[in-house]
Amino acid sequence: MRCPLLLLTVLIAFHPASADSLGLEKEIRSLGKQPELAKERDTLVAISAKEAARPIIVRPPTLAVLLERYPESMKYQTKPAHQARLTDEEWERFALSLSDANLNGILAERLPRMAAAHVFSKDERILKHIVEQLTEMAAWKPLERPGTNSARQNLKYAPWLGTGWAVRGITGTLDILPPEALPAGLRETLVANLEEEIRGIRNAWKEQKLWYTREESRYSNQWVVPNEALVLASIFNGLGKHRDDYEAGVKNLLKSLNAQGEKGEFTEGGSYAALTMNSFLSAAEAAAAQGDRRLIDHPYLKRFPIWYVHHVQPGGRIINAFDSKVDNLDPNLLSRFVSAVRSPEALWMIRRDKRLGYGTKLGGLSARAVTGLSPQEPPLFAAYDIAARINWRSSWDDATAAGFWMRGGHASDSHDHQDRGHVSFSIGEREILIEAGLASYGIPEHPTHYRSVAAHNVLQVGNAAPDDLKGPVMKASGQILDSAHRSAPITVERMDASGGAASVDMSRCYDSTEKWVRHVTWDKKGVSVKDEVVLKEPDHVTFRWHLAAAADAAVIVNDGSLIINGIEVDYDGDSPVTATVEPMPGFDARLKKSVEHACVVLRSEKPVKSLTLNSRIRLKP
Repeated sequence: MRCPLLLLTVLIAFHPASADSLGLEKEIRSLGKQPELAKERDTLVAISAKEAARPIIVRPPTLAVLLERYPESMKYQTKPAHQARLTDEEWERFALSLSDANLNGILAERLPRMAAAHVFSKDERILKHIVEQLTEMAAWKPLERPGTNSARQNLKYAPWLGTGWAVRGITGTLDILPPEALPAGLRETLVANLEEEIRGIRNAWKEQKLWYTREESRYSNQWVVPNEALVLASIFNGLGKHRDDYEAGVKNLLKSLNAQGEKGEFTEGGSYAALTMNSFLSAAEAAAAQGDRRLIDHPYLKRFPIWYVHHVQPGGRIINAFDSKVDNLDPNLLSRFVSAVRSPEALWMIRRDKRLGYGTKLGGLSARAVTGLSPQEPPLFAAYDIAARINWRSSWDDATAAGFWMRGGHASDSHDHQDRGHVSFSIGEREILIEAGLASYGIPEHPTHYRSVAAHNVLQVGNAAPDDLKGPVMKASGQILDSAHRSAPITVERMDASGGAASVDMSRCYDSTEKWVRHVTWDKKGVSVKDEVVLKEPDHVTFRWHLAAAADAAVIVNDGSLIINGIEVDYDGDSPVTATVEPMPGFDARLKKSVEHACVVLRSEKPVKSLTLNSRIRLKP
């Protein structure tokens, strides 16, 4: 089920505060008058003053200058694996465009915060930095050079993430600062540039030369962020002139909200959700300041924080399904949901986790000013249909709770891995079953060792080594990531604070299977799994259990059982099965690097047409 489509044809009566106001100036003025926020304002000013002492961000004209000026951009020195076929000219176009996006992402948050800091403190050093940065940005035409999604097309304009982030930074800053703070002509130049961005975005959607416009990928972050730019720029430059442009942006954002899950799920997983929700909220708050509440009142925005908080497992670990490598939730995003949507679950999470807090950005300051909102503890578990997954924990006590999650699949999944049927389990700080995936397209091992079936606790058809999971071998061995094969429905038999039982059907996820159904029961001590596999043709059947154990950990071998680092893996099948322990790489979000771990590989001794395999994984008493 999806969120019901809102009636987009209803005429809305608008009551704009002013023709070009995003509402930020009024909000900042209010925050500056509240004495209870003095300490937080001082912190925000101190951070901004420190940044004001640094050089502004200057756009590099060439790849060589990019590599020289920004050491962190050395990743662009050589073509990554997934872009190896680009010519040198195409690669430079791609790298400069992606660099623009990354730098604009920094400015989207930094500039409005610095503008607020100047309003609070009247620190002229901060204002000087802002003016210098805006003057530099006034020469960026367009705000993001095309290339990230159009390297081979060599387009003159291709709105992407950097477009939305730059527009957010510019319009937010100009909305907060008094007009007299800027030198003559600067505001007018930026407004004129925004006119070009508005025209470019509208034309991009009409011409459909970019994949996300051509396929109308309304679920995607790449659809949302440029439409945030369209909404913000249209409001800022005046709805009297840009009503149609504004309406186009709002309707596209409503399409995206309607494309997500009715329980708050985001089709691209948690990391991309956080990126995209900031765009939704910026556009929604700006529209609400104009009296248009279609976005801010959409029911999806009320439900999203619960799904987002459900990514937290015991020990404070974050579920890393899909392309995700974060080690915590985003405190600024949670704060924005408190201030913009008045989410009691977001407020609860902020107050619960001392690592999070409100953050040190503008969203945190606004959230602290919210009154009359009581925190509400989210439920301990849920089964989600979109971005299909069971999220479960036995309590909110990170030290003692058990945690479990299991992936299904939905046809709309994106930025996903070959992980249908994957199971993870932990107890307190102790991980037991882990997910070894990684979002890093550029490394050669990404498709074989991090995104494939080999990186997850799932079925692999055949006995190919991870290094060989490429081309036809991958197609025969792994899950097919297209809309026809992505669906893997979850059926929950029971679920409560003591544990649960559920099944997930991956029969349609492989080219080589007639059936794979996984039945899982779990409690606070461990998981028991029954896998029923029927192949189209006899072949080896392989399952992996990635363990939170060092790759060189001692292994105790018993009949039908392995014990590694205190983790016991019991197994039996209706055909003979071999068990080996192999080293596998896996990304550790807290260490922010890949670490080898022990992986139990269970494989049929010979090719079979079918196999029923029972596994039990738990800490040895």
